[in-house]
Amino acid sequence: MSDIEFVPLAEKHLPLLYQWFQIPHVKKWYARDVSYTLEMIEGKYLSRIKDMKKIPNYIVTLDGHSIGYIQMYNLEYSLPDGVDSYDHPLFKNCTPSRIVGIDLFIAEAAHLRKGIGSEMLARFIKEKIINSFDLVVVDPYKINTQAIRFFKKNGFEEFNIINTQSDHLLLTKKCRGAV
Repeated sequence: MSDIEFVPLAEKHLPLLYQWFQIPHVKKWYARDVSYTLEMIEGKYLSRIKDMKKIPNYIVTLDGHSIGYIQMYNLEYSLPDGVDSYDHPLFKNCTPSRIVGIDLFIAEAAHLRKGIGSEMLARFIKEKIINSFDLVVVDPYKINTQAIRFFKKNGFEEFNIINTQSDHLLLTKKCRGAV
């Protein structure tokens, strides 16, 4: 088992995020092909750093080395892509305050496809989510088959209502006792 830690995002990490947003796989899937400047990164993340309650953001470290990023957001405050209102079937059996969305990436190519992402995800759910939420949601692009395979391998299931108008696929995982 690796020494994975979740370090709360701080202003000193913003140049690192900027560097990571230039890496092709991060830029394509996480930054959505937007060419972020350092100023854009600061504009997006400084407010999150000041109010970590709404969207807790973390730098993921492995054996003390920064390798990636993970964030969570309560659906009471923000909706995942592909969910346009609280009338969505996702909320039929669970209130928004009991559902959390997560977004993550491993930036360092040397750590891809080695099981570290699975370990990182499981540990994050266990440490940050399982005692506070009933359901975890992710919303990868439908064409991001690698991410979809990753989440399914880690216990996420496609939500039974597929929005054909959305570019995103909704996958969910029950939290309570699931990890």
